[in-house]
Amino acid sequence: MGAGGELNDAQDAGTAWSQIWDVKVVPWRTEFLLPRRRCACCGKTTTAVPPGGLVNGISFGPVLNAAAVALTSFGNVPAERAATLVQMLFGQSVSAGFVDRANARLAQTLTEAGFVEAMKAALLAEPVLTADESPVEVVTPATGQTDDQASGQQASDEPLAVVTGPGPGTAAGKARARPPGRRSRDLRTSW
Repeated sequence: MGAGGELNDAQDAGTAWSQIWDVKVVPWRTEFLLPRRRCACCGKTTTAVPPGGLVNGISFGPVLNAAAVALTSFGNVPAERAATLVQMLFGQSVSAGFVDRANARLAQTLTEAGFVEAMKAALLAEPVLTADESPVEVVTPATGQTDDQASGQQASDEPLAVVTGPGPGTAAGKARARPPGRRSRDLRTSW
């Protein structure tokens, strides 16, 4: 309706366009029939190993693993809630244990590939680092003093980097030594 009237007798003025983007989630499963062979000498039976390595069981594929890792690592969602969100988004029930194991598998893969050491080297090569926009000063509950006050030291301008490895609570160690007389604590459990 142009000026409020009917457009039945109006002139054709061409076309406009519009798009709707969406995602269609289609669950699927692949079943492998694994050949088994029995040794004629010792009688031991060997079964072929499918992609993913799980024999006589069910495993979840890369999309569900990626969703579990992304929700817990990037979104900081607890494992139980991440499992619920995976079910809501993809229609596949998974357990909190699966979510934890997906993160553990990624952490193991990254560690074996040398990611933590490479990240430490890359961070130490940078002239300026920042990893958190909300610094926390650690206060000792018994005295109510900050670590610097308790030690009687002035806060040091020397940089201190604490690199935490992949996975829940996996400390990779300090990338640079603490300044003399200054204590520090890394309050993060993962990154």
